[in-house]
Amino acid sequence: MAERAANERNPSVRSELTLAHRLGRLIDYKPGTEGERQSHYAIAAGVSEILRREVRSRYIEQMLAGSVAEPDVEVLAAIALHFNVPESYLTGTSQQQSEFELQLDFYEAMRGSGATILALRTREDQIDPVAARTIATLIETTRKRYQAPRAGH
Repeated sequence: MAERAANERNPSVRSELTLAHRLGRLIDYKPGTEGERQSHYAIAAGVSEILRREVRSRYIEQMLAGSVAEPDVEVLAAIALHFNVPESYLTGTSQQQSEFELQLDFYEAMRGSGATILALRTREDQIDPVAARTIATLIETTRKRYQAPRAGH
């Protein structure tokens, strides 16, 4: 019981998706201004600006390496804001993290498909995770079937 309570307070342990994995996905998801992966320095600078206090690039690097046992929840919230993603992806429940992971998969499939316009409409704030997975799989399967190269490759 005590171990479960500790896991509930620690975002890096609470999910099958490690904090290092989730941070890596965010770096892949939102490139820097030149289209390249954001450096630890750029992320630390953006987070420092949001928090109005210094966050060292080494701390970002350590989180990406999985060596921070108790991550600062304020820093995680600022990282989410920096990447313009829901805070719950870094601090929420396993289910919330998995649902947003599916949205990242969908985004990645769309980005890799070369599609320039896609319109979806839903009554909910977010697309249903099962629907997002289905659409992402459909796009990837179609791309492979017609042997279309990924955009930018």
